Formats: sequence, structure tokens, C-alpha cells
Amino acid sequence: MSVVWAFTKRNLICFFREPGAIIAAFLTLILGLGMYIFFLRGMLIDNTIMQWGIQVTDHVPGLVDTWVLAGVMAIAAIATSSGTIQTSFEDRIHGQFKDFMVTPAKRYEIGLGYVLSTFIFGMIVGVLILVAAEIFLAIMGMGMGVAAVLYCIVMLVPATLSSTIISFSVVNFVKSPAAFTGLFTLICMVSAIFSGAFVPIGNLPGFFQQLVALVPATHMVAIFRQAMCTAPMEELIDPADQPQFMVDMGYDLYLGDFEFSVGTSLLYVAVVTFLFFLIFLVSLHKK
Repeated sequence: MSVVWAFTKRNLICFFREPGAIIAAFLTLILGLGMYIFFLRGMLIDNTIMQWGIQVTDHVPGLVDTWVLAGVMAIAAIATSSGTIQTSFEDRIHGQFKDFMVTPAKRYEIGLGYVLSTFIFGMIVGVLILVAAEIFLAIMGMGMGVAAVLYCIVMLVPATLSSTIISFSVVNFVKSPAAFTGLFTLICMVSAIFSGAFVPIGNLPGFFQQLVALVPATHMVAIFRQAMCTAPMEELIDPADQPQFMVDMGYDLYLGDFEFSVGTSLLYVAVVTFLFFLIFLVSLHKK
């Protein structure tokens, strides 16, 4: 385990020594939030008021902002992991990985070092976003409370670990810098769209509504929304409309007639993450 931790520290040091890598890691997240603030926010607020017949509209912006922040919480690890994953990529293309192979360290220990360093950075980013979100919501009079914040911190662990391992397993097959940049950009875009982070699932065609239920990030988005957005939703949405609202807005997930609970969602995320971890280990042995 000391070998894994040594590689983890080395990867984090390499990452934090590069200001450009830190900026690039946050760039996708900043662009996504900017797109929401300047283009999507007003449209989502107006659609929510009209579609659900909300009479008291003062708190609707808070509901919509909370809804988006919950989505951002779930996909932040994907959006910000490019810098730390790039350390692994550069080690491969510049030959450091082969140099590591002549040391007593095993391939899986090196791989775990890459994964753990990315996981740690993702958790740091997730906690910072959660703290900023709670301060923002408290100012608006919609604070979550200590119990909900602690629950979200716990849920950040599977969300971040899943995003880290899946991203690594996909990017690990890339062999050129251009392909790395293009593929990672595609992963971020697909995650934002197909997790329902910025687009209500109910606005998607029926086939895509079923498809998004297969994306692990969608399940983590739903879990965060249940924790962060249920109270303002219950305050603003008519009780008769709340079940449909929770489905359309991605609080509750269905695959066919099967409804996912928090437990089954976490189980599904764990199984998919484990499968991608096996793919990641296989790719390491082919280097």
C-alpha cells in the first residue's frame, strides 16, 4: 500500500505544479456553469413556472439553481479530472510508465496510484462545490442543513470514484494528445447531457429517457437532487403534481417499469464501476 500512496503523492505533486493543468481542470466546469447562467437559467425558470402552474414564483429561481447545483455536484469529478488523468497519459506517451516497470512496483499499484490521486482531487473539488452551494442556498433562505450536507459528502465518494474509474478506463486506450483532448471533451459533454445535469430528463425523447437511466452519473445526480432539492420542490409544486415532477426532473429514475431506489442506484453504480475497473486493469497489462 505504501507504493500506491507514493505514486498517489507523486501524481498530485506533478498536477499541482502545473497552473495550466489546474485551470484546464476547472475550465469545463466553468464553461458549463456559464452556459447555464447566461443561456439556460432563464429558460428553465420560465418553463418550470409555466409547466407546473406555480403561482408564487419568488422561490422558483432557488429551486432551479438547487436543481442544477445538484447535477453539477454529481458530474464535477468528470469535468475536473482531466488534469490528473493527463498525468497518467503523459507518463505513457513520454515513456515514464515503462521506467516505472523496471522498479519493484506492480502494474496494479501504479494504476491505483493514478486512480487514487484523481479521486482525491475530485473529492476536494466536490466538497468545495458543496460548501459553495450551501452558502449560496443559505443566502437565498434555502439552506440544506448539517444532516443533508453530511449525507452529500458521503454520496460524493461513490460519485467521484465511479467517475474517476470510468474516465480512466476509457481514456487509457488513447495514444495521441489530440485524441486525448477530443475524447475527454466528448466524455464531459455526454456526461452533462445524458446525466440530466442541465436538461430535464422529461424533455428528452422516450428512448433517451431509458438510455440515461443506464448512465451511472444519472443515478448520482438523482441521489443528490433527492437530498438537496426535495424541500424546495415540496414547497412550490402542487402535491398532486409532485410524483410526475420528480420523474420529469430526474429525482426518480425508471428503467422500464422498474423504479430505482437510492440503494438500487448505488448498487448499479457499484457494479458498473467494478466492470470498468476490470477494463482499466486489463488495459494496464497491455501497456
